[in-house]
Amino acid sequence: MPKTISQISDNPFLIMETKLFIPQVREGLVWRSRLLEKLEEMPGKKLALISAPAGYGKSTLLIQWIHHSKIKSAWFSLDGSENEPSCFFTCLISALQQLYDDAGKAAMQLLKSPQVRIQTVIISLLNDLVKRTEKTILVLDDYHLIENSAVHSALDYFIEHAPPHTTVVLSSRSDPSLPLSRYRSRNELLEIRAQDLCFTIDETEKYLNEQLHLNLSKDDINALTLRTEGWIAGLHLAALSLKGQANITEFVRAFKADNRYIADYLLEQVLHQQPPDVFNFLLKTSILKRLTAPLCDRLTGRNDSQYMLEALEKINLFLFPLDHQRQWFRYHHLFADLLHQRLITEYSDADVRYLHRTASAWHSDNNMSDAAVSHALAAQDYERAAELIEQIAEVDWDRGMESTLLKWLNTLPPKYISTNPKMYIFYARELLENNQADLAIQQIANAEKLLAKKKYSSEIHDSVRGRIALIRGVMAAYQGDIPNIITHTTAALKLLPKGDEMWRAVAATNLGFAYGWSGLGDLPKAQQAFENARDISDSAGNMYFYLLAGSCAAGVMGLRGQLKASYAEYEKLLEVAHKQDLQQLGITGTLHISMGGAQGQWMDFDSALSMIERGMEISKVGQDVIVLASGELQKSRIFIYRGQFEEALKSILNIKKETELFALPPWIHHSAEAVKAGIWVAMSKLELVETWVRERGLGVDDELSHRREQEHYTLVMYLIARGQFERALKLLFRLVDEATVYDRIHTLIELLILRALVHRQIGNVDSAINDCSTALSLAEPGQFLASFVSRGDSVESILKTIETTFKRSDYEYHGFSKNYLKRLLVAFKVKDAGAANQQLQEPLSDRELDVLMLIAAGLSNQQIAGKLFISLNTTKSHVKRINAKLDAHNRTEAVHRAQELGLL
Repeated sequence: MPKTISQISDNPFLIMETKLFIPQVREGLVWRSRLLEKLEEMPGKKLALISAPAGYGKSTLLIQWIHHSKIKSAWFSLDGSENEPSCFFTCLISALQQLYDDAGKAAMQLLKSPQVRIQTVIISLLNDLVKRTEKTILVLDDYHLIENSAVHSALDYFIEHAPPHTTVVLSSRSDPSLPLSRYRSRNELLEIRAQDLCFTIDETEKYLNEQLHLNLSKDDINALTLRTEGWIAGLHLAALSLKGQANITEFVRAFKADNRYIADYLLEQVLHQQPPDVFNFLLKTSILKRLTAPLCDRLTGRNDSQYMLEALEKINLFLFPLDHQRQWFRYHHLFADLLHQRLITEYSDADVRYLHRTASAWHSDNNMSDAAVSHALAAQDYERAAELIEQIAEVDWDRGMESTLLKWLNTLPPKYISTNPKMYIFYARELLENNQADLAIQQIANAEKLLAKKKYSSEIHDSVRGRIALIRGVMAAYQGDIPNIITHTTAALKLLPKGDEMWRAVAATNLGFAYGWSGLGDLPKAQQAFENARDISDSAGNMYFYLLAGSCAAGVMGLRGQLKASYAEYEKLLEVAHKQDLQQLGITGTLHISMGGAQGQWMDFDSALSMIERGMEISKVGQDVIVLASGELQKSRIFIYRGQFEEALKSILNIKKETELFALPPWIHHSAEAVKAGIWVAMSKLELVETWVRERGLGVDDELSHRREQEHYTLVMYLIARGQFERALKLLFRLVDEATVYDRIHTLIELLILRALVHRQIGNVDSAINDCSTALSLAEPGQFLASFVSRGDSVESILKTIETTFKRSDYEYHGFSKNYLKRLLVAFKVKDAGAANQQLQEPLSDRELDVLMLIAAGLSNQQIAGKLFISLNTTKSHVKRINAKLDAHNRTEAVHRAQELGLL
């Protein structure tokens, strides 16, 4: 059912269902067999283009074919308001949902978050369409109204990756900005153009004589076809004009060959035949893109517009219904253009502006704010337009309307912006979103001057100052200026009122990144900021920001050593994403990758790699290159833990290969460089590392920063490999102090392990034990394993010394348990068993090796579950698979068989 007027809104997520209506086949149409046969080739093509000027019957032909073919077809009539990717694809998805209720449900959710890449939305939709097997036609009528290159690019991506049973059909007055030659060369394009659409002499005769019963002679038919060049709109206008002509032959001879001239001439004839009330109705309503009786009543002062609209449709006066109930209509575009030209000549400028003001008021009263703005601007009622723009701009970050708002703001005379500091801020925001930072700075400066000049209430003053601060913080983020991000966004959060939830969420998230891995690495402050952003987003109902901020907060928890708690948070967020149909969001890729990283630290390497690959699949689907790069980094660490250095190096090199077309943030580049050089150290390629150290300009006396922390960590590894232990210790002490101050526990654990190894190497056993003990106390809450085990026999030796020398009071003093120490020593055995494991026909998984070691230690299934933080049922499943792989009938046989194979 079409929406009632009160239900219709210009919110891009509430689609006017009249746009989705496939018009009925009108009576009196010529059945165009030759073209309908050509359209039969359409299914199986990626793209069909029906391209011709106005009045050639493009839409009519498609309507005929759809009703004739019986193939599932979706329709969307564009009107030019869809010139934003988010709005366009909201419309496109809505059209497809007329065929398949569940198509694009997740994609619609993604569209509600402007931070989501449009490719992510498209892939989510395509994944739904792939599940369908029926041939599907998607018609986008009047595509020439789309002018935004971003929409063209997004549609091309959709067409290119659409399943084979889906065909996109574009009806357009001009060729779209799509790579038609590419589709043409691959035989994936069906084209019908003006010369194909022109009526032949036979079709003209059928239309004028058989359908309209004009009884014209063959000479007149030939002359009309020649004069109009088969132009259907011209023939229709001619048919209307011919009624009542005394001398038809003379009338036909008076035609000229120019289509536009014919249109003007025939329109004159048609309009002159209309009664004055119809004539005035047509002119006054020509300003409307869509007509409905209440709106027409308001414009014309009538109370019978519904009757008038139905009567005009009945006489085929270029009026088309947009729904089955005939509540909404539109004029043929060419007819509307010509009517509007006549309106300008017949009415004064003041009268035309009055009509637009009236239309604006009606649209505003009926919650159709975008149309209200357009008519207000056309009426030159700039004060009203400014008020409406301000209302829309308040929710802009939830609508994806950057280009439209900027166009409106550019249209407004400066004086209607210069009296309102909020308008300057909106202007700055839209300029910034459209990569015009220099102009945005000017608008912010204008807002500050106005705020200083005029007196405002304290609440308005703080709100405006808070927004200015946030825009400055966003600008600083573009420039990588961490101190100014923190200064401005902190000020924004203090000033912005509770009602500005979207602004506050953006500010808190930016602040989290500035404090976190993108900036200072001050993890307590980063976690506080991300948790604040998560809570604000939750209260605002913005699920994208909720998941983004929540995943960042959980990530910080892991970096602070709370690996178990972090993993539990990831699981909760993943459950929310599934409930909200947001599984294809790039952020859910992050969740999987982060969970895989935790599993790798717990030495469940097979599960870790599987989880990371799943996250990377999602990131590839959404083209989220930051998540993809993070996944490769996590994979490389898993391979390093396993001692598979060639594989680790491949993952690092993949980052450049898979993201070469995109700009990655500096922290990823620094991390990738550090890991790459660390792999070279492990492979004893010290000459390469020496060159790398020199090129990166690294030294033990450098000023330390979180951004280069991993590079300095790699420098320490290189110095140790070169035997430069004193220099390594000097840098290690500095790095440990830095990590301690900012609670970077994960980093601190690994630094302390390295320092313990250096102390042991130079014979300082007590310091080695103390550093290793401190690392154990920090690592036990998160159950860190791989950070110790990957360092090999030297760390195992220190741990065994601790095991043999520590008394109960020593464990209590150093803050870790004997059970955790034993768990670590078992993990070393699991690693040693890895090589022997490969001789099995079906090797044990990493987790199964864990379970086997604990079986050999005499633990029950319940105790094993507790040690490994898994359920009892999962433990039983592991035991069953271990017995099967070892060809054992019970636990005792399994242990014996494992000893024979060298697994224990």
